[in-house]
Amino acid sequence: MTDYSRGRGDLQAEPIGYGDGIIAGMTTINNIADLVRILKEQPEWADTIRGILLSEELLELPARFAEFVQLTQESHRTINERLTQIDTRVDRLETGQAESNQRLASLETAQAETNRRLESLETAQAETNRRLGSLETAQAETNRRLGSLETAQAETNRQVSQLNTRMNSLEGRFSNLEGSDYERKVRYRVLHRAQARFGLDNAYLALTQNDPAAPQFNSMIAHAIQSSFISTEQSEDLHDADIIISDEGNRHVVLEVSLTADRDDIVRAKRRAGILSAATGGAVTPAVITTNLNDALRDQAAAEEVATFIMAYP
Repeated sequence: MTDYSRGRGDLQAEPIGYGDGIIAGMTTINNIADLVRILKEQPEWADTIRGILLSEELLELPARFAEFVQLTQESHRTINERLTQIDTRVDRLETGQAESNQRLASLETAQAETNRRLESLETAQAETNRRLGSLETAQAETNRRLGSLETAQAETNRQVSQLNTRMNSLEGRFSNLEGSDYERKVRYRVLHRAQARFGLDNAYLALTQNDPAAPQFNSMIAHAIQSSFISTEQSEDLHDADIIISDEGNRHVVLEVSLTADRDDIVRAKRRAGILSAATGGAVTPAVITTNLNDALRDQAAAEEVATFIMAYP
């Protein structure tokens, strides 16, 4: 306890307990500097005075502030990590959008080329081209999709799928048109070529897919069915042949026509030639007409004794 009875500016401090012992002597406090020096020399005094002057909440404030700083730093790290993840996800979505736009541009270019080829084949296809000419472009909706890039990507994928479906449909129609046009051109020239190659006498087109079968051919097939030389199913298969050429000497050529012939064309020609041979009892030659034939197919045709004609198109 400080003795204030000595007068102003002459304060004396009593002996102070320190650790397990007592600090001997008296300490004089003349001014605030003396008080600061004593508090620095005697930390226990500072703690005692701090406990008297400060509330428990203020004493706990440094520790709580340090905890707050630590939590804030951890929160910042978590937020930064989340922002990094979001940036990565946005980059992936933007990359996917760019790839989709590229695929759409490529499909549109292919669509334009397909339209050009269709127009060159038949003038009558103009109306069909106009009906098929306008592809859906609902991509304008993506201008308002700021809230959900994932939803916009799903919409783009849906449009790409529709374009692929339409492209496949157009390619199928284009192939059918080319095939029909090729078969029509072959039909005009094949009679002379077959007659010259196989030595046919007074040859005629017994069967094509665009005209009624020749009466004598129909009579031969009807007689063959009635005589049980062939079955009705075999007759139907024979009538699916692209072209059959016959002559007055009961000789025949069964032809399969294809822009790009494959093994199935060779097999069909061989099978249908066998049916016609059984139906007529005459000599029947299977043949394939195409624009190109690789070595493997030539070897197969030779092994199957199937003749081949190469006719260019267009």
